[in-house]
Amino acid sequence: MPSEMPDDAPKVEQPIENLDRFMSAPCDALTRSQAAEIGLDDDIQTNLDNTQGPQCALSNQKRDQLTIVFSKNQPLGIAGLYLNKQQSPDFYAYFEPVDIAGHPGVFADVADDRNDGLCAMSVGLTDKQIAAMVIDIKGETDPCSTLKKAAKAAIQTMKKG
Repeated sequence: MPSEMPDDAPKVEQPIENLDRFMSAPCDALTRSQAAEIGLDDDIQTNLDNTQGPQCALSNQKRDQLTIVFSKNQPLGIAGLYLNKQQSPDFYAYFEPVDIAGHPGVFADVADDRNDGLCAMSVGLTDKQIAAMVIDIKGETDPCSTLKKAAKAAIQTMKKG
């Protein structure tokens, strides 16, 4: 890693091997039953043309939504988020490192809307690839716990291939 990288930026010790499959079919990261467990299996949409990277959007009839984006704009992987924080300490309204099934993750966003049901996280899939995930559950006061559950399920699915 370049010397300007933050010392506290974690490495991905067990990279996802078959990332190409999920880049071309991002909704395969969660099985239908996993999506049902978090209550977001009514409508599942793939968008391979999203400017941020291949995207899967899962929602329910209440219009709650989980979005997973295989980011093509963060070439430093999870370390890039740590670098953003190091270079601009006020960039994120919240920045909370978390372990997701053995993968480094960070709950982070430029606005803190968690009390309104919105939570954002990035998870390192490899040292150069992240999955950016956002959940929006109306009326939920702890959306990050649901997002963590969804992220863990996605990592477990991707590890299986």
